[in-house]
Amino acid sequence: MKISRQEKTLQGLTLFEALLYLALFSIIFVVVIEIMSTIDQSNNTAKYRAEIDRNIIFVAEHIKESFRTSESINSTDTGMILLDLADAGYYQYTDSGSTLYFDNDGIETLPITTSKVAIGTFGVQDVENKDGDVVGVRVLFDISSARDPNIFKDTEMTFMVP
Repeated sequence: MKISRQEKTLQGLTLFEALLYLALFSIIFVVVIEIMSTIDQSNNTAKYRAEIDRNIIFVAEHIKESFRTSESINSTDTGMILLDLADAGYYQYTDSGSTLYFDNDGIETLPITTSKVAIGTFGVQDVENKDGDVVGVRVLFDISSARDPNIFKDTEMTFMVP
């Protein structure tokens, strides 16, 4: 059997071409993984910020409703608000570590922030009228994500007794 030089030879990749294609694929793969990682990190940051915003809204509405039903402010201390009710009861908000608690006349004490956030400083300042009577409070606190403390929000709210 005679082999002719005119027969077509099989086309294949050289070692250099194979390595070049693998390198290009690897670079594209790394870029795609990096983009996916960045998107995931952005989604987590947005999720943590949304959790912070949900807690701020809930705390603001809760305190606002308490002020609406209260008769007077008994005391404001650093980290505590005590509101007197018309029926001789009280509402109390206290900062205990990283959670804000609500006490309903000693009946039950409930956390009003979730475990996904941490309350940093919780300060309360009196708001006085021109006669020096306390007519409201300014609530200042910072709230951060429990999972990523670098994601936080400083919050200031003012509530007036009706």
